[in-house]
Amino acid sequence: MNSFVERLATLKKFFNLEELREMSVKMGIDHEEIDGKTKSAFARELILAVERRERIPELDTLVNYSLENLGIIPLNNTLKEIPQELINDSTQKIREAISKNKLQEAVKELHALSKEGFVDKNSLAILQNRFTRFEEDLSKGILSFENAEVLKNTILNDILSLIPQ
Repeated sequence: MNSFVERLATLKKFFNLEELREMSVKMGIDHEEIDGKTKSAFARELILAVERRERIPELDTLVNYSLENLGIIPLNNTLKEIPQELINDSTQKIREAISKNKLQEAVKELHALSKEGFVDKNSLAILQNRFTRFEEDLSKGILSFENAEVLKNTILNDILSLIPQ
């Protein structure tokens, strides 16, 4: 996560107020000293408190760890500088596959980037497991159309979060 806005959006999307309070405690910050009665207000004030203490990397690590435990792929998992031409080529292939609803092609392109060390292998493994379960459930007819669309969109968002920018 690179910016205040990204952190705030992530905290608001994936954590409830109690989880945010627990996060502050884990960081050694008394949650009662943080203003904010709503989730949005508390998340904003937590980030500001962490910034004042110059501990943003710790917050990012805690958030990413929590997201991984929930089976959600954390943001910003690229591992090394990627040549611009590779980014453009791979990103274009992945986006084209997504636009055609060809999840398998998009996952295949991510695997190619992972082999080159450009995508976090743990995050890709989580995504691959989710994708495999999705395909199995879809083939067995376990998923309703609505649930299949929700899961597909979740996988697409996860893929997009892994694409190097």
